Amino acid sequence: MLKQGQKFIFVADILIFVIINMTFLKFKHINRTPILCFLFFICSEANSFSQVKSDTVLFSDQTAKPSVLHTMVGYLDSLDGLRETIVNKAFPFVGTPYKYASSGPSSFDCSGFTQFLFAYFDMILPHNAFLQSQLGNIVKLTEAIKGDLMFFGYKSKDGSNHISHVGMVYSNRNGVVEMIHASTSEGVRIDRTDSNNWTNYWSKKFIFAKRLVD
Repeated sequence: MLKQGQKFIFVADILIFVIINMTFLKFKHINRTPILCFLFFICSEANSFSQVKSDTVLFSDQTAKPSVLHTMVGYLDSLDGLRETIVNKAFPFVGTPYKYASSGPSSFDCSGFTQFLFAYFDMILPHNAFLQSQLGNIVKLTEAIKGDLMFFGYKSKDGSNHISHVGMVYSNRNGVVEMIHASTSEGVRIDRTDSNNWTNYWSKKFIFAKRLVD
């Protein structure tokens, strides 16, 4: 089945040849051979470009399969290497101020921060915590690893989740998780699940953790 980009190129190919043939019918004295050769080359290149672009995973598309992420970052040896690189990219931004609807690099909101980090590796997340929560696979918090996302909010009476915040797992040492995130009060910071801040606030709002890099 043709993907969206391929369908566009295919239709464009047909239109080009229809227009050229109509031109030849009107101007019969024109030598067709060099023009047709040139058009064949252009269309072939366009189809090749379409194939490359259609293989790019957009996380804003909820049908995207996280398991193919490693094909987009071939310069990394493994998924563990990708996760490590993402969290290493995050740390220098500790202390960066919070700003609503900002996606960096001078300020961030929560989903803008995670979007910014993943974008470095051609992984396009929506700038919205709830939409990000629709991606990936749920994992237990005690089993979360670097690069997993943590979502916060509340559950309504009908059981649906209302997501209002997202952070990223910075580390997990024997079940103690460190989360790096853009908080409204202090900007980008790291919180631990064995801290008073977690016990008194974040643990009460935690919904689930999800793995996008797998």
